[in-house]
Amino acid sequence: MKSRIVLVVALAIVFARSASAQTGALVSVELQIYNPGVDPVTGQPVQVNSFTYATAVCNQGPPPPPAATAFNPTRILWVDTIAGRVCIADRGAVLNALPILPGDYRGTITVTDDRGLVSPRSAASNPFARAGLPAARTGLRVVS
Repeated sequence: MKSRIVLVVALAIVFARSASAQTGALVSVELQIYNPGVDPVTGQPVQVNSFTYATAVCNQGPPPPPAATAFNPTRILWVDTIAGRVCIADRGAVLNALPILPGDYRGTITVTDDRGLVSPRSAASNPFARAGLPAARTGLRVVS
């Protein structure tokens, strides 16, 4: 049975604004995925996926973080604007389309508000990987 582990993305939304400015409503999210061995701070993403903020389910209790590398994840999550809560988005199609490579992928996100302002890139996610099927067994014989 395959375990579906949530890809945890730590997100800190930091908008430069004056004390009197108000934050706009968040309208979209961009997920950036980095190949194994690529530093998300300095490297370029191998895959970028944009989706509407409304497709995420927010105000959810946070699941326990994965102990190590998440294998074949289907969802991402980030810290909600409500303290102690998270937003979860199904990105299985994007994550499962990544090639199976040695090493761990990393992800970051940015969010865009209704004024077109884009947040800085989040901190890098926990490591995650695509795991392939076990090798087929050989030498099968049926004996009496």
